[in-house]
Amino acid sequence: MQANRSDDPLDIDFEGIALPAVLLGTDLTVRRFSPQAEKTLNLVSSDINKPITEIKLSIQAPDLDKLVLAVITTGQVFEREIQDKAGRWYSMRIRPFKKENVISGTVIVLVDIDDIKRISDDFKEERDYSTAIIDTLREPFLILKNDLTIESANRSFYHTFEASPGGTLGNAIDQWCDSIELKSALNALLLERKSIRNFEVHHDFPRIGWKTLCMNVRTVRPDKQTDFIFIGIEDITERREIELEHEKTVAALEQFASAASHDLKAPLRKIIAFGERLRHELQGAGKENLDKMLASAIRMSVLMEELLQLSRLSARLELLEPVDLNAVVKEVLTDLETLIEESKAVISVESLPTVNANSLQMYQLFQNVIANALKYRKADIPPHIQITKQKLPDGFSQIIIKDNGIGFDQKQACEIFKPFVRLHGQSEYTGTGLGLAVCKKIVGRYGGDIQAKSSPGQGATFTIVFPFVTDLLESDLSELPIAPEPR
Repeated sequence: MQANRSDDPLDIDFEGIALPAVLLGTDLTVRRFSPQAEKTLNLVSSDINKPITEIKLSIQAPDLDKLVLAVITTGQVFEREIQDKAGRWYSMRIRPFKKENVISGTVIVLVDIDDIKRISDDFKEERDYSTAIIDTLREPFLILKNDLTIESANRSFYHTFEASPGGTLGNAIDQWCDSIELKSALNALLLERKSIRNFEVHHDFPRIGWKTLCMNVRTVRPDKQTDFIFIGIEDITERREIELEHEKTVAALEQFASAASHDLKAPLRKIIAFGERLRHELQGAGKENLDKMLASAIRMSVLMEELLQLSRLSARLELLEPVDLNAVVKEVLTDLETLIEESKAVISVESLPTVNANSLQMYQLFQNVIANALKYRKADIPPHIQITKQKLPDGFSQIIIKDNGIGFDQKQACEIFKPFVRLHGQSEYTGTGLGLAVCKKIVGRYGGDIQAKSSPGQGATFTIVFPFVTDLLESDLSELPIAPEPR
């Protein structure tokens, strides 16, 4: 490199500069360059005072001379991303060099941005890939920035809400849905970085009117620095309207069933009461006929009560609470204590889970199945009932109630859960044929299933498949998974 001249307006020291830097005169000749430029741009000392256009640089900038002249002419800084011949990325900045406020040359500085550029490109590819997937979703989908402005939306969103990208992107979320509850939930989400499931919003939208939306929301950090909010949206307006109508219908049916039960029970109670008085006055065949009449009246009263219970199970589940099934089974066994002692039954129970349910319905479920096992026992062998549990995939568990009773033909396994279906005559085993139908209804209301397996003389096994998972304690019924197909 040539020695510096004291009268040279470009007489500066480049030796201490750590970046690739080149100083050009107004005639585009190379006047100085830093040691790093020697490596990066493939410069040598003999290139001093040569026009930049005559030097084969290792960067891909064919119009470099024009850019330098533009900077000299305008005095404006120019910046561009370029690559070297090996494909490495740099940020090239060309700025005027002034001495005594007169442009006497330009300085070209390169900053290595290859790592940042490639990370950015990878992120863009991943983002484009994710956007393509989101755009194919049938449900509306939004991506928000952490300031709650809309970054992206899919086609389904624009179609559902009759919106356009120009009137959506960049706008605050409350310009689309001005819900205080939604905005508060999103702000809390950014602070806690947790997901929100099944968040319902009821809102009057400008073009499509009142809608009930169900949203599933979570935060994503694609670059490990910036939070984005992903919102999946489902329009459940029609579903909620149907449910509301269903609730009204069920309430009316329940009211009718209750009134009908009351009106029918009153005369039955009188028949039973007066019949009991007549028993002391009649003898022989007359008393025997009266006993049969009383037995039928009592069965009718029990039948109406069970029908009323079955109709109530069609109503919406309410008062869900953590229910310890161990306590439920203990209560059932206490209430069946007399029957257990009379039959000399042996009942073993494993530790059972706690579920989010209605405690009365859980009592009905286990009381019916256990009482069923005690009723259909063998005449010469004491009942042995085993209650165990087993965890299944997909968040399900099953509770197995196995007995050593008389059993039944497996062909009838589905029939026994239908109302009024009885496998034995009334003279052999009392009952209305509604107990297992009530069990089926209860388990189905919680997204589960109950199945039976047996063969004559070999006892019966009832398997209750139910979402007995820990997070049930923190979720409502609408989040329960769909029951598996009967096996």
